[in-house]
Amino acid sequence: MATKIPVLFEVMSQRKITLKQLGDNIGASTGNISDWKSGRATPGIEALTKIADYLGCSTDYLLGRTDNSQNTESDIDPELAEAIKLFANLPSDKRKGLLDFLKTFSK
Repeated sequence: MATKIPVLFEVMSQRKITLKQLGDNIGASTGNISDWKSGRATPGIEALTKIADYLGCSTDYLLGRTDNSQNTESDIDPELAEAIKLFANLPSDKRKGLLDFLKTFSK
């Protein structure tokens, strides 16, 4: 049996985030997320990272390795931190469009 990540579902419940909302924002199916919730499966590193970005917490917090829900990147530029949070809350199709724009803009 896979390792459960109950902190994820506690945070989702507190913030009233549905399985569909999480799935739409991280590019995962509600079936996969249901499997994570029941412990039948565990999200991979990429999915776990997307979840942490979307929720604005660390992967260690989601894995129960720390009680501190906040990322500890205190030296990150505040504008970059805000951009990351905004980006993390975009649906996957909007993320792709924004990335394409930024790639074009930065050339």
